Amino acid sequence: LLRLLLTDPARARHLTEVRKEYGRRQAVFTETLAAHGIHVPAGGGFNVWVPVRSETEAMVYLASKGIGVAPGSAFQIAGLGDPHIRVSTAAISTDVREVAEDIATAAAVTRAPH
Repeated sequence: LLRLLLTDPARARHLTEVRKEYGRRQAVFTETLAAHGIHVPAGGGFNVWVPVRSETEAMVYLASKGIGVAPGSAFQIAGLGDPHIRVSTAAISTDVREVAEDIATAAAVTRAPH
């Protein structure tokens, strides 16, 4: 089975197309954030680490928009590092630019003083 998966031309074409699509999503995502002054490195993986003013507030805002992200604090040593969220660009199935716009807005959200 593994040999078939590795040598089948149709599967190889499919993987090439998937790689291109994931790369496109990440490029559009990071370019849109950059247009909002949020510069994040594009890489070969599926995840992008986006700095935010408040991890909790950003996650609440994005949840209200139906956008799921992971808290950055779950992936760092407690108390170290600036607040951020982890976004899986491979999981974006809607308009990537629109999602990135919402994430750029969320990055700036802070709790209003009481």
